[in-house]
Amino acid sequence: MAKDSFILYLEHQEIFEMLDDEQAGKLIKQIFEYEKTGNPPKLDKMLSLAFVPIMQSLDKNRKKYDEKCRKNKENISIRWNKNNTNVYERKNQDTNYTDNDNDNDNDNDSDNDSDNDNAVKEILENNNIFITPANYDDFLYICNNYDINWIEEATTRACNQNNRNFSYVMGILKSWKNKGFVNIDEIKKEFKKKETVEDRVRRALGGWYDRKRFSKSC
Repeated sequence: MAKDSFILYLEHQEIFEMLDDEQAGKLIKQIFEYEKTGNPPKLDKMLSLAFVPIMQSLDKNRKKYDEKCRKNKENISIRWNKNNTNVYERKNQDTNYTDNDNDNDNDNDSDNDSDNDNAVKEILENNNIFITPANYDDFLYICNNYDINWIEEATTRACNQNNRNFSYVMGILKSWKNKGFVNIDEIKKEFKKKETVEDRVRRALGGWYDRKRFSKSC
């Protein structure tokens, strides 16, 4: 999945402070364009000099992201072929995306990504929703773009609907984003209005309630 974000560092602020507002506006537009297309912009001498260190940071982070994706796909393919199962058991060493180059800020970002990915994976698998090679890119996408509280709430709602499917969880997250929710409290408040008595019982009792209903219907 293509990147949908990039990082500017506080050290870049010094570059912008050397420019007037018009120049700064041109530069930021070209930064977005470069990150989107990869094509070096045509700028005057002053802006070209200002753009170079930013371009180097963007290129370095893009290389790290591409390497991260490559390693993840390689690891999941190995485990998929080895175990022939739809459960992807990713170990800690597989999620260490650092390149040991003493670049502490990027190393810390990678460590945090690994911790977050593992936490999301645990939430899903505890509810019998598993990550496979087919949905792994989408798994990375929700880890990078949604708060873990959103993911946990969406997983709970999917299970309450007896739909333990990763695509269903992702659909819930996208619908909340499209509705303009900005935090988990807004989501809970909105759906609490629509929650029926049966929904509240199901949420409180979890899987026991669904099993009890099923046994009665048999």
